[in-house]
Amino acid sequence: MLNKENCSYSTKHIIFDIENLTLIEDSNGKQQYSTGLYSLIDKQYNDFINGLECKPTSLYELLGDYHEGGEKRTYGNVKNTKSL
Repeated sequence: MLNKENCSYSTKHIIFDIENLTLIEDSNGKQQYSTGLYSLIDKQYNDFINGLECKPTSLYELLGDYHEGGEKRTYGNVKNTKSL
């Protein structure tokens, strides 16, 4: 986990997941596996550290012309039952 405090953008936390490769696909349909890099806003970060279910956004989607090929990565296993 990488953290950046006191910044002006909402992404302050990055999951660098080398154990769970991510299947990414470009706009031409070419697929490849890459290290999982995920962006978390503060609420997602708090859910993540508390073991609540969290589906962060892939940095490949935010910064490039890629999307996750397959089901979106989920971290945590406790359903968040609090209303938003």
